Amino acid sequence: MQQYPDKVDIPGYEGLYYATPEGEVFNARTGRQVKMSCNKRGCYQIHLNKNGNRKTLTMSRIMKMCFFNNTDKCIIRTEMKSDFSVWNMKLVDRNESNRMSAECGGIPVVRIKDGEAQFYKSIADCAKDNFLCASTVGKYLRNPSKKTADGAVYMKDTKFMPAKTYSRKELEEMWK
Repeated sequence: MQQYPDKVDIPGYEGLYYATPEGEVFNARTGRQVKMSCNKRGCYQIHLNKNGNRKTLTMSRIMKMCFFNNTDKCIIRTEMKSDFSVWNMKLVDRNESNRMSAECGGIPVVRIKDGEAQFYKSIADCAKDNFLCASTVGKYLRNPSKKTADGAVYMKDTKFMPAKTYSRKELEEMWK
C-alpha cells in the first residue's frame, strides 16, 4: 500500500489549510476541522478563505490537488460517497468516469398519482417511462407541490426502492 504524508498544505492556501489522507481538511491556525457541505448536485464541498476572499472547492478536487499531483484524470470514490480518504479513491480517465456515473444512476424519483406510487432509479428512467423529457421531471422535482396535467406529483425519493407500484396502505407503513 502506498504511503501518504500525515498532512499536506492545500496548494494556494499554504499555511492556512491542510488536508489529511483520511479525507479531512483542517484550519492550520486553529487546528479545527473545516465542515463539509453538500451542493445541489450532491458534491461535497468546502469553503476556504484567503485575504478576505472566499472560494468553494469540492472535496474530490482538494484531495486530487494534495495527494494525486493534480493530474488530468478524474477521481472516483470506490466505496462510500462521503468517504474522501485516499484509500477510497482511484484515478480514471474522463471516459471511464462518465461511464461509471451513468451506471450508478442519479437522483431517485417517486411519482405519485391517485394514491399509487411508482419508484424510479433516476430522473432519466422516470422521464422515459412517462413520456416526458428529463428537464420536465426536474422542473416538477424542484416544485413538488405542482401537479402535472394528468394529476401526478414528482418528488425526490429519500428512501430508494426498486421500481414497483405500492398501494396507499403500503406507502403509509413505509413512511412511518
